[in-house]
Formats: sequence, C-alpha cells, structure tokens
Amino acid sequence: RAILQHREAELKNGVNIGKCILYFGCCKRNVDFLYKDELEKFRSDGVLTELHLAFSRETSKKVYVQHKMKENAKAIWKLVHEEGAWIYVCGGISMGNDVSKTLEIIAQEEGGQNNGKDYVAKMKEGGKYIQELWS
Repeated sequence: RAILQHREAELKNGVNIGKCILYFGCCKRNVDFLYKDELEKFRSDGVLTELHLAFSRETSKKVYVQHKMKENAKAIWKLVHEEGAWIYVCGGISMGNDVSKTLEIIAQEEGGQNNGKDYVAKMKEGGKYIQELWS
C-alpha cells in the first residue's frame, strides 16, 4: 500500500509514474480483501494500471496469484524483459516460492531462456525482484 500511496502522491504532483500492475490473492473476497475500496480507487485514479485478483476459496478449483500470472505470461515477460519492470512479492513463503517458480517458467516458455531459475536469480541480484515473505 505504501508504494501505491507514494505513486498516488507523485501522480498528483504531475510525475509520470509509468505502469503498475498488482496481482492480489487471498482466500475469500468478502473476508480477506481488506483494502478492496482503496485498491479499486487506485485503479480508477490511474495509480494502478491493472488489478488482477485471485480468490482461492471461492471456486471448486483453487485459483492463486501464480495462476493469474500464467494467464498473462506474455505480458509479464514483455514487462520484465523488454521494459525492465521491477517485481515486488509480499506474502507467505509458499506463495512467494510459487510465484518465483512461475516467473522462472515464464522466462523459459515466453523468453526462451535456457534456465529460468538463473534469469530470476539475476533479477534478484540486480534488485529487480524483491520478496518480503513470512511464514
């Protein structure tokens, strides 16, 4: 939220803030989607370019953030590889690991990288992929 609040302030000051895409996941929309109104306002105000939602306990088949990422693999690869996007991952360790694996797969399948794991590791080393995870 702090990143989005900062972007909002910059936008109000006339700064070109560029794209910002958020993949947000939780169990149930009506229980866990704590900042729904704020996130939707960020999207409508142009602070967020896109908001992708994954609610894992609302359907018979669980849908997680990494599933939404796979649906948008081509766009993610273009953002990461061609446009130099930064990725911030916040959440549980298991989710963070799954997101990393998905990004590795995207690097291999969309980018033709021989080793997606090495590609993501280089992103981490270069400060382009940051995780804040908890157990």
